[in-house]
Amino acid sequence: MEIPSLEYLISEVDHPNPNINKKAFLDLVEYWPEEGMKTLMNNLNSKDITLRRKSIIGLGFFGESVLIPLSKIFVSSEDRILKTSILKVFVKVASSHDFISIPTNLQEVIDLALRDETPEVTLIVVMLLRQLGLIGLPILLQISRGKNVLRSSAAITALSETNDPSVRDCLQSIINCKDTDQFILAKAKESLEIYIDRFLK
Repeated sequence: MEIPSLEYLISEVDHPNPNINKKAFLDLVEYWPEEGMKTLMNNLNSKDITLRRKSIIGLGFFGESVLIPLSKIFVSSEDRILKTSILKVFVKVASSHDFISIPTNLQEVIDLALRDETPEVTLIVVMLLRQLGLIGLPILLQISRGKNVLRSSAAITALSETNDPSVRDCLQSIINCKDTDQFILAKAKESLEIYIDRFLK
């Protein structure tokens, strides 16, 4: 079988049919892994939102191999669009891989993202931690008690989707604390009800 050219596969990424896009991504991974990854990475801060979104999806198919190069870019870049795009790629990778522990380079990205106060980064990094499952749980538990209301609220919501005894203890602790912000208090009560209904009934 003739190997599809890199140019052809890149053109297929622009096709409006998502099934054709997926086939192109899989072929890039198989036949042009380095070149395909580099091309898609260059699109992560594109002003073309559609191209940017497709590149995020495509890079997710490369799995763990994107962690090191994208982590290096994230750490060294100040480009807001690029950094949020990288986090979205990591969410895709985490959703399809069972990590035993958080890779060192990914942990560095998470630490930096958690120091970022912008709403989009805040929400995406919480989404990433949720996708990491139980290995992301300790961080979610920690930030659910933080002072950033948006981050705490997002973490509390994510906790309600995680089946672990520590979740109930954490949410109950937030509810019982006299100093808890009223918005966070309401969110914790709601999440605890969801958790109990989902996992304990």
